[in-house]
Amino acid sequence: MANYLISSGLLFSIPPQRSGAKALFRRNVQFQSIFAGRGVIAGKPNTAGIVTVNGKPARRRVFAIDQATLRFVRGTWSNDDGSYLLQHLDKKRQFIVLALDNYNSPYRPVAWDKRYPKVPSD
Repeated sequence: MANYLISSGLLFSIPPQRSGAKALFRRNVQFQSIFAGRGVIAGKPNTAGIVTVNGKPARRRVFAIDQATLRFVRGTWSNDDGSYLLQHLDKKRQFIVLALDNYNSPYRPVAWDKRYPKVPSD
């Protein structure tokens, strides 16, 4: 125990200072492992999961957000043909897939909710 602070008869323990980067890295790895699995959510050419801007395939950010907790889980960029792949997802959880037009554009984000990841066959 590093330091103690006594206030109104209560004893508080103050945790030791940690490096910000190391603490963030540890928390991120632990957090990412909560939703980890073998499932994938993918958008491939000629299917419903393609990122398009004004009707044309585009390279944009795509995110997976846990449906129950609304926590960010994974993120990726779509390819030039609009296809994307979100990997290492828990197949038992539902996700919101969110695509952002992150360039100076008048288009709003597009989201698909209640998406279950699929496990690719080995």
